[in-house]
Amino acid sequence: SEIPVEPNIEVQSGVLDRNQEIRSKPPKLLVTSSPESTSNPTDKVRRVRNPVQFHNYIQHVDSDPAVCAAISRYKYYKYLEKINANQSDQPTSPLIFTMPDHVVPPQFITIVSISNKIEAKQGSLVTIFSLWNTMMGTSILSIPWALKMAGFANGVVLLILMAALMCYSAYRIISITHGMANYGYLDFSDVCQHYLGKFGLYTAIICSLMSLVGGMIVYWILMSNFLYNTVSFFAILCPSNDNTTSNVTDQLSVNFEDLYTLSKSEINVKVYNKIWDLTTTVPVFLLLLLFPLLNFKSPTFFTKFNSLATISVTYLMIFTVVKATKWGVNIEFKDKFSEHYSPNISSNLAALTGIAALAYFIHNCVLSILRSHKKPENGVRDLGIAFFLVCFTYIFIGVGLYISFPLQKSCIQDNILNNLPLDDNLAFAARACMLLQMVAVFPLLIYVFRVQFFHVVSGNIYPGVLKVVLMNLLMCAISILFACFLPKIGKVIGFVGAFCGFSYALGLPFLIHLIALYEKHQLTWYSFTIHTFFILLGFANFIAQFFISGH
Repeated sequence: SEIPVEPNIEVQSGVLDRNQEIRSKPPKLLVTSSPESTSNPTDKVRRVRNPVQFHNYIQHVDSDPAVCAAISRYKYYKYLEKINANQSDQPTSPLIFTMPDHVVPPQFITIVSISNKIEAKQGSLVTIFSLWNTMMGTSILSIPWALKMAGFANGVVLLILMAALMCYSAYRIISITHGMANYGYLDFSDVCQHYLGKFGLYTAIICSLMSLVGGMIVYWILMSNFLYNTVSFFAILCPSNDNTTSNVTDQLSVNFEDLYTLSKSEINVKVYNKIWDLTTTVPVFLLLLLFPLLNFKSPTFFTKFNSLATISVTYLMIFTVVKATKWGVNIEFKDKFSEHYSPNISSNLAALTGIAALAYFIHNCVLSILRSHKKPENGVRDLGIAFFLVCFTYIFIGVGLYISFPLQKSCIQDNILNNLPLDDNLAFAARACMLLQMVAVFPLLIYVFRVQFFHVVSGNIYPGVLKVVLMNLLMCAISILFACFLPKIGKVIGFVGAFCGFSYALGLPFLIHLIALYEKHQLTWYSFTIHTFFILLGFANFIAQFFISGH
């Protein structure tokens, strides 16, 4: 028989006996394990420190005199660090006066298993493509409507400025987390816990969960819309009782409800109106289609369909070129009485900033994408290139459809595909393609939500079939309620984007950045003013969503 090979042990916090009891609760999911549980004997195992927020742990360890002494010793080291910084007028390295390895209690040690087979092989091109592919989502269909709400010139400028702001905040997340890599932090929530304690940890987790819930709601509304239109497309192709059909391929709809009334009358099937309704029955039928896909323990199967997002966006760009070429330029800035008049500035600019905040939101997964980069020093550069390409794509599709729209700009719907008749072949292909993409992505959204929620609540990412099924039913029920009673995709995206932008994209990164500068004695008044202004700007954007007219 083969002799078992001892795993390679890399000790970061002192030499600990392998049989010593590790009593700490790992703060992160999926990556923690013990040396004994490493399935591959060639895997490398690291012992790293948890975020050491002693005022949060003291209530659990105050009965242990040794740990209490270690806590006091740690505070003393932090005091010496500040004294040294004040005397030298130079920021000190965070490792100079950190608690020595040999006095770190085992309560604050986490064992992390890292497979040697997982190597960084992702180049810059793949990284840029992954970032672009992740950001390009459902907001793309609402960009023409957002330009109508904000005004044409104002909307284009805001799309560029929002891209720059969101790129900068993503950079702050990267720089802060990488700057504390010596502590063994793997995620931005670790950094939040380090600087803000449990409040920061739970705030980061709640904001991440809320962004996922918002994404589920948006997906369910759009999937219901696309499913309704896809089925209706085939229903229109069926001949009616009087053997007459009409061609409405080149017609446009001023009112979405009028479009459905026209199409249903052509079908001339009374039962159709009762069993296939956009806001009553279709969201429930969608549950029958999706729910069996939501209860898998592993989402590996659905990750193979990520390329569908690229296909959908590429097709929408082709769709934009074809429609814009056919319709021509239909926009007027001076004559207010023209049918194609479009103001350059409008008071409802918050509608665009809310949508743009979600359109550029990648902050809760940017670290995961860049972690596999072959050359980490190029990560920030690639992030900037990805944001530039995303901004260009949004402007290309949004502006192209907006300036060529042949009716009054006020007729543009918050889902641009709603302005096209049901039997438009190009629109049908766009709806079907995006429906297939969302059906593949939605199980991933609900899986990530489930993992994060159950890990925080119970420490077990899969607590059993019954709890998982109940959780999935609850998330689907919330999504169905929105699809039935508030199917206004522009309003929903605006609120979700504004909340994510204020909380996770702007509030937490800039607040942590200011605290880090303060502790290093590098905080200046202009840095404090600028970053505080950005945080207040995000909060104002969220509040403004309640006061948008014409939603």
